[in-house]
Amino acid sequence: MGTGLTTLQATAVKFWNQCKAAGAARVLQTTTLPQAASTDGFTTLAGQTPVASTLTRQAWNAWLRDGAPLASGTPAAVGTADPAAVRAGQSGHPLHAVVEVAQAVEDPAEPGKWRVDKGPIGGDGTHPNALGHKVLGEALTTALGPHT
Repeated sequence: MGTGLTTLQATAVKFWNQCKAAGAARVLQTTTLPQAASTDGFTTLAGQTPVASTLTRQAWNAWLRDGAPLASGTPAAVGTADPAAVRAGQSGHPLHAVVEVAQAVEDPAEPGKWRVDKGPIGGDGTHPNALGHKVLGEALTTALGPHT
C-alpha cells in the first residue's frame, strides 16, 4: 500500500523547510511521473495498466500545480481561497517553484499512462527510457530557463 496524500504532503513540506533551513537559495519540486505496467513495451495506451497509487499521484500533482498551497505552514486544499494561504514562490512558502515534468510524458487523456504519441517512452513503467529522458530534459530546459 502506498503513502497517502496527507502524509506525502506533510513529509514534503518538512523536507522543503529543512532545505531552506540548510541554506538552499531556491527549493524546487517536480510533479511526479506516471507509473504503469505494460503488455506491449509501452507502445499503446491499451496495453498499459496504471498502478494502484495513480489517484494519490494525481491528487499530489494537482496540489503541486496549484502551487502546493499552505495555510499556517500546513497543506491546504487545492483551490483554497483562504487569504492566509501562500503558494510556491510567495513569501512564507518554502518552495521557490514547482516544475511541471509529468505533462511531458503522461498521456493527457489517460492519467497514469505513459504517452505513446512521441514513441515508447515508458521504459520499465516507473522510469523513462532514453527517449523519455530526452523528452523530460526538453521539458526541464523549458521550465527552468527563467529560474537559472
